[in-house]
Amino acid sequence: SLNDTRSIPLVNSIEPNLIGSNGGTSVRVVGDRFVNSGGLACRFDSAMVPARFISSQVLQCRTPRIPPGIVMVNVVNGGRGQLVSRKGATVTVLADVSLSSIEPDFGPLRGGTLVHIGGTFPPKCEAVVCKFGSTTVHAFDVSGGVVSCISPPVASRSPETVKVQVSCNEGEHFSESFVTFSYSSPAEVTGLVPSHGGVEGGTQVLVQGDHFQDSSRLACMFGSDSITKATFISRNQMLCVSPPWKSVAPTSVNLEVTINGQEYSQSLQKFEYRPKPVIDSIWPNG
Repeated sequence: SLNDTRSIPLVNSIEPNLIGSNGGTSVRVVGDRFVNSGGLACRFDSAMVPARFISSQVLQCRTPRIPPGIVMVNVVNGGRGQLVSRKGATVTVLADVSLSSIEPDFGPLRGGTLVHIGGTFPPKCEAVVCKFGSTTVHAFDVSGGVVSCISPPVASRSPETVKVQVSCNEGEHFSESFVTFSYSSPAEVTGLVPSHGGVEGGTQVLVQGDHFQDSSRLACMFGSDSITKATFISRNQMLCVSPPWKSVAPTSVNLEVTINGQEYSQSLQKFEYRPKPVIDSIWPNG
């Protein structure tokens, strides 16, 4: 009977069958003749861990720390007999991910930042998921020791820093190592001094606003594509130099700013390009 601890268990499969070497992954063991007893356990090669009885055909175990490789998993029915399954199922144990960098390491609360996460990844790291705090997103590129993900929006309305971890098996097991990503309030522009300059460019513009940060990617964008590096002054001020404009006719363009080189403000503050004055004559000239 199923309550007889002398029943020899059978193991058919393990789900998932791709796990990390640091342990801690919850696996589902499918088979038959599992007995709900105090000594019920899963054995990963020689490492034993307690099993949670679901039914006579399903158990749940949490993986121990084990070296990478192909590992045989057996079930031990508890009791005096300690009966072990005669034929187990195998799982593939991957070297755990080791993370070392993230670029950029901050972005707006609304999410949408393309981040590149550097580290050491096992060769079969394919079903890659990134986790920002408790929110997961699928990676869309893994190459050359770099995983690329888009930061998800954060529910909090205030800035916060979260752990970023990576999984190589659809989010079942995440790396113990992590990097951090800071969510910040989006930059906004409230004023420009001066708000106009010559079409030849070179006008120093004091940009006033809020949520500016001292960043190597700090920049101003004049119009839709003319980008110049900015100089940080304070949370509320930065300095930009207007680039030359494409037309000699008077033109009014939006001036927006970016902190991380990706997302720009959406403040719609106008900067007017004016033609360079031309002197035709001076009167009186004597």
